[in-house]
Amino acid sequence: RQAENIDALNRPRIVVGEAARLADALAADAAIRFEAMVGRNVLTRVPDKGALLRQLIPFLAPDGRVALVETVPRHTQRLYQLLAPDTFSPAVMAQIAEAEEAIYHHDTDPMVNWDADDLKTMLVEAGFTPERVILEPQQAEFLVGAHHLSRWFDDAPAGKRPSYARRLRSHGLAEILPDLRAAFERQLLNQSIVWHSAVVFVLAKPI
Repeated sequence: RQAENIDALNRPRIVVGEAARLADALAADAAIRFEAMVGRNVLTRVPDKGALLRQLIPFLAPDGRVALVETVPRHTQRLYQLLAPDTFSPAVMAQIAEAEEAIYHHDTDPMVNWDADDLKTMLVEAGFTPERVILEPQQAEFLVGAHHLSRWFDDAPAGKRPSYARRLRSHGLAEILPDLRAAFERQLLNQSIVWHSAVVFVLAKPI
């Protein structure tokens, strides 16, 4: 709607579609070439990241660049680290930590089975020269609300990613889940916390 208020010569053409189907979205302009492609979290949830990167090559000018900023879920804040160390016995705390770490090292989960170095390899294999691949830690404050606890502990709707509690349940920790939720409510609910994460900044050009 904003674009419609710009004169025809300067008006951008907006195409809406999934990144993985870029070729289909631009089929009407097969000869188009971009000087730059910029994206935010384009790859994070894509199962075959290399295939998507390969799709970009034909649409880049010879001196074109791809610039991406991608959240790296593998480096997401661990919930067990937010609890007081003496919340449970050392053995139980170790079990919780082990189960949660397994979530972020699942070989077949496209959300977490990659890191910055893997992305660099994908770029090369897709036909890019990586000029910059920088992993940068991030942190932000947020207030833990009841909706956060619900997302972590309630069963997710069909088709959604399994909740934190369901993941822990699959690691044999079903019995402690009520106490674990109570500990989160007691220690974190309505508290402001620092949430740690990481993003990777990418700049690449066709080989």
